[in-house]
This record gives sequence, structure tokens and C-alpha cells, in this order.
Amino acid sequence: FAHAIFMSALGFTAESIAVFQVIVNTHQFINHSNAYGLAPLEKLGIVTPAGHRVHHGIEERLHNRNFGSSLNIWDRLFGTYEPPPKDPYQIALGVDEKRVDYNIDNIARAMWQQALDWLATINAECARRLRNG
Repeated sequence: FAHAIFMSALGFTAESIAVFQVIVNTHQFINHSNAYGLAPLEKLGIVTPAGHRVHHGIEERLHNRNFGSSLNIWDRLFGTYEPPPKDPYQIALGVDEKRVDYNIDNIARAMWQQALDWLATINAECARRLRNG
């Protein structure tokens, strides 16, 4: 919905916004599928189900990785990209129960905290890259 408001403010037509929404939502359905044969598209900067599975991995080394929903370019730029393994089923899916508040009263606070966590991850990765040259 936010995309539609932003695109409308930029002057895009209702038809072009509708087409964009269909494409983006279809891509999200595909990303949450098991169509792992699409993994080679990761090299072209396109998020695939295999690459997105990393984002949902339960292992701590996979936390704060692969945020992109359509393109992995930003993840590559900010150092949060983790390429998928040859066998994506190696990645166990789940949620670290210690870090997630379910049914919280203040959803805005939870979303703000997620944004701060994401920025802290980017900051730490940038600092690591500067240290390592």
C-alpha cells in the first residue's frame, strides 16, 4: 500500500501501479516457495527462493542477512548478503524465540526496534569492512 501512495505522488498512473503491485506480490509468493532452481538468478542481483531462505534461517550466522525483497543489490552493497548454499534445505527455518515478542501491545515500538537493529547491523558491517580494508 505504501508503494502505491509513493508511486502515485510521483505521478505514476493507477494502471502502472497495479501492474507493479502484481509483479512485486507475485515475486514475493515465488520467494516463499521451494523453487530453488532459480538460485542462479542471485548472481544477477535478483532475490530467489534459495537466497530468501537464508533470511529466514534460524542459525545466528544467518540473522540480519538478505533483507532485499526483489533485488539483492542493497544487501551486497551494505554487506548483509549471504549467498545460498548449493542445497538450500541445509538451512533450518525458524525464529529465535528469545528475541521475538509475540502479540505485543506496542507494534510501533517493535517496528522501530527492528529498524534500529537493522541499522546497527549495517553499521557493524561497515566498521568491519573498514577495519579489514
